[in-house]
Amino acid sequence: STTNLMEPVDPVDYEKFVQENKSLLESDPQSEILLFPKDDLVVTSLNRKFRTVEIPVPGIAKRADDQLVRDCVKSFTQDWTVVNRKHGSFHGQDEEILSRQFSSCKRTASYSKLLPKHNYEVDLPQDITEVEKQEKRKYRASIASTVEYNLDSAESDKVLMDLLEQKDEQEMDKENAEERSTSRNISLFGLYPLPDREYLKENRNPATPPTEHQGIRLLVKISELRFDLNIEPIFAVMALYDAKERRKISESFHLDCNSSEVLHMLSDHMEERSMASLSRCAIFNVTYPNPDVFLIIKIEKVLQQGDISDAAEPYLHPRDLTADRKAYDKCKHNSAYFCHQLGQYRMPFAWTAISVLEIIAGNQTGPSGAGSSTSLPDQSRGAKG
Repeated sequence: STTNLMEPVDPVDYEKFVQENKSLLESDPQSEILLFPKDDLVVTSLNRKFRTVEIPVPGIAKRADDQLVRDCVKSFTQDWTVVNRKHGSFHGQDEEILSRQFSSCKRTASYSKLLPKHNYEVDLPQDITEVEKQEKRKYRASIASTVEYNLDSAESDKVLMDLLEQKDEQEMDKENAEERSTSRNISLFGLYPLPDREYLKENRNPATPPTEHQGIRLLVKISELRFDLNIEPIFAVMALYDAKERRKISESFHLDCNSSEVLHMLSDHMEERSMASLSRCAIFNVTYPNPDVFLIIKIEKVLQQGDISDAAEPYLHPRDLTADRKAYDKCKHNSAYFCHQLGQYRMPFAWTAISVLEIIAGNQTGPSGAGSSTSLPDQSRGAKG
């Protein structure tokens, strides 16, 4: 069978070749050239950053019997594992690194003077006789024609005195290695020009360390939440909503700003106040701010029998109600009655929406300064915060 010289040859499967010739390669004295260095991969650990002091993982998830659940929790809490290549700068594809490595080996006039001078036959001094010139012509003609070879004019080879002597293989390899290293040009590869960028087979940049997108953290501080007519407990709930996706994108923050005197009206249904609702600051994480994200503040009150307009009527005209003492006492009595009967239930009473993007841009006219008390938009129906 004949071999087609124009047919492309499939490249050698390096991993398969190394696996099949493992013992042979390990015994080879130049195995470090054939194999990848064993210390090429460097595995390091990168601490994962958390926004809280303790890892926010429920205890039931840590004690789960399902291994899949524990592995899922571990993937979000364990540190990052980063794998780097120690000798990645020698892969030969980075032009900047190659230029830095061969910066002392550039083809300059001063560098060419450091190279060993090669003496050719034509450069040797022509101080030979006419007879020797004729002998050399005959010698060259005999070699060129391969018909006649003048042994008389040919120079004899060097006699090898120890040709038949037996020598140790390791000693012979050592002597050959010393001979090869003698008069070796260290900067040999400096004469080879760098390849053009378009001929590079691969130009892979090093991987960036794993990080999580933090986004923007929005701090909401409530200085005061009250109505002009303070006759019953009120509560507030804040959360972020995406108007385009029509869904809530954060946890709900419950706020209780009632005084102890007003909150006493719910003593039959509330043994103690929740410590979480006593906080006046809330932090919301906005991963990707956009015009469709709003901070929704909902006002709730104790459930009241009847229509919502009847419950909201006293708050629409608080000054008229405070002027009429009889009407004021009636409203306060009704509030106390509903707190006693339905104090464990809540009903929506008012709400407002604040654009998060305008808050970030600094254009929001709502409560943006510390310690300020600014009226909310008209949807709040008299609420102040």
